[in-house]
Amino acid sequence: MKGIGYAIVVALVAGFVGGLVAGFILPQKGAPAGEELTARVETLEAKIGEFSGYGSRIKGVESKVGEFESKLSQLEGKLTHIEDRLGGLEQKMAGIGTAGGPGLKVGYVDADSLFIKVFIPQVQAERAVMEEKKRAISELQTRRMQGEISEDEFKLQYYALQVELLLAQYNVDMSMLDKMIASPGFANLKADLERLREQASPAIDEINKLLDEAKLGVVDEQAFMVKYQALQNAFQQLDQLLTQIAAQKIVEVTQTVAQEKGYDLVLRRKDVLVFRNAETVDDLSPLVEQRLWKLFATTS
Repeated sequence: MKGIGYAIVVALVAGFVGGLVAGFILPQKGAPAGEELTARVETLEAKIGEFSGYGSRIKGVESKVGEFESKLSQLEGKLTHIEDRLGGLEQKMAGIGTAGGPGLKVGYVDADSLFIKVFIPQVQAERAVMEEKKRAISELQTRRMQGEISEDEFKLQYYALQVELLLAQYNVDMSMLDKMIASPGFANLKADLERLREQASPAIDEINKLLDEAKLGVVDEQAFMVKYQALQNAFQQLDQLLTQIAAQKIVEVTQTVAQEKGYDLVLRRKDVLVFRNAETVDDLSPLVEQRLWKLFATTS
């Protein structure tokens, strides 16, 4: 950088001197020699003053360049340090999953399958009644379409079957609640489960009243449907809560199994696990299923 600066200065001096030399060798016509010389001396002094200013500026630039070079040297040192650290990290990452390397112990569970395999069988008898009501409603609708029954007879049976179906659905959830409350495995949730049962129980009485009304023949269909819809909404909330409780218990059991077996990470199969290497990612579902069945060992 200093060499470039001096080259610039030399160029400037050469330019000035060249002009002056040309002026002395080729004096301008029409002016006395003395006056012309005086004028050119003054011009020379002015240019020398300008030259001094350029020299000062060049020194300032050289100073800043020196500071920049110092900072650049420091930055290069830091970059070298960072590169060394990255190299070490790359070596560690290369060791993950290889023979003798530290690696992560990873597993997964199929929570949806566990719910169907373990929790649904606990209320199989109640669900059978519910499915029978659904079939009865479907058959009744078929008979209506084929003209085997009148519209009035259809409505009388249809409303009653709909309420009976809702009652069967409530019985499924209430039976599940009872089994959870009785299970030692749900001891940490027992108080909440008992409170939930108390809140849901009055709905059974209301459904039975609505069923009596339906069997006698619905007089005010709009009022009947308002009551039915309210009870159905209450059931949906109850069913969602029970499903969440079951999901929470699956998570708790999975965590226990993972900790006991020394797993670092356990994923849920649905919406998360797209691919797995069977040699490095284990399916913990069978182990979790065994633990879940033990929750109901004393109640089934």
